[in-house]
Amino acid sequence: MSTPTIAATRTPEFGYRVRRTDGRVETGKATSATRGALIARLTRNPDYESVLDVRDLSAAAAKVGSKAAPKLKSLVAATRQLALCMEVGMDSLTAIDQVLSQGEVGDRVLTFGLDEVRKEMREQGSTMSAAMRRHPYIFPPLMVETLAAGEKSSTIPSSMRQAADDLEAADEQRARIKKALNYPIVVLVVFSLVFVLLMLVVVPQFTSLFASFPGGMSKMPTITLVVVGISEQMRWITPVVGVLVVLGVLWYRRNMREEKVRAIVDPLLMKLPRVGDLFKLIALSRFCKTLASLSENGVHITEALEITAAAVNNIPLEKAILAARDGKNRGESMVESLGKEPLFPKMLLQFLSVAEETGKIAPSLRASARLYDRDADAMITNIEALLNPIFMIVIGVMVLIVGLAVYLPTFQLGDLISPY
Repeated sequence: MSTPTIAATRTPEFGYRVRRTDGRVETGKATSATRGALIARLTRNPDYESVLDVRDLSAAAAKVGSKAAPKLKSLVAATRQLALCMEVGMDSLTAIDQVLSQGEVGDRVLTFGLDEVRKEMREQGSTMSAAMRRHPYIFPPLMVETLAAGEKSSTIPSSMRQAADDLEAADEQRARIKKALNYPIVVLVVFSLVFVLLMLVVVPQFTSLFASFPGGMSKMPTITLVVVGISEQMRWITPVVGVLVVLGVLWYRRNMREEKVRAIVDPLLMKLPRVGDLFKLIALSRFCKTLASLSENGVHITEALEITAAAVNNIPLEKAILAARDGKNRGESMVESLGKEPLFPKMLLQFLSVAEETGKIAPSLRASARLYDRDADAMITNIEALLNPIFMIVIGVMVLIVGLAVYLPTFQLGDLISPY
């Protein structure tokens, strides 16, 4: 009789850095049930003065998708931690060590990205911005280029803090949009499920009832025949559409950052009534904030425009900014270059015209961004107030049509059962 085998649980492996009593820093690997248990064990070693870093090698080595992106809240928190570490005197590499060693990043993708940045900085001697630039899906262009400008001007802590502020503002704006759309989306999903239930379950039952009478279906009202025909087609259309929608959502979530996809989606969004205006305001606000951050960090205007174009996340505006950059390279002023593009409002151009004369471009851009944020918030509120009654009206009309299709024939039951 064979003895059943029990699969052995693999003990996690950790990498550690400690400072010995003689002042030297020692690195190594060790297995332990938990990170805390290994820290306690290292602390008890009389040869070690302090524990500098303990990280889970299995978690750090875990691969993530090539297009995986971290949660924006986690990225903001990690950026603020990095800025704080550098403000107290740590260099970039030590700051990353400190953030990862705390084990509070809370995002697998971001943990992987920071670990890859740390490896490249140690093994290849790269700067933090250069290492982050190799992972564009994890570290946004705005963060990377703001950090690169800080590296050039030796103001890395303030650059990291500014990047965190900009990322946090973007996260708050995204949260407001999601909050405004939550209720309409829930209503739409619930209604869709109820509509499918009515068409696939309730309507066929009434259809079979009326069809059981001689000539019953031929004497049904037109609205009933239409609804019954739609119900019969939905038997095969519903599963096909359901599968296509799920596959489409999964594909879009994976490829929505690809330029080919954005080149189709962004112009369509910009043409939608109200929604297009909202996306334009958000893109303009991001343009002002990004260009202001880069100007404050001493980035040359042509380079700043190129970086801003990559950060606005809107293909039509990106093309307009690049066209303005080309005009600036030809010797035109920034206002002249931007003025040739219809996407830039006259108010913004007037602000920039005064700013160029006074040399206060960044404050003017910040002021413009606040105006666009205010207008975007107001428009989000208006869209939310507009969508709710529209959805309710559409739901009411659809339910009314199905109700009439089902209950109008009941008034003809007497004629169908006893025509004389």
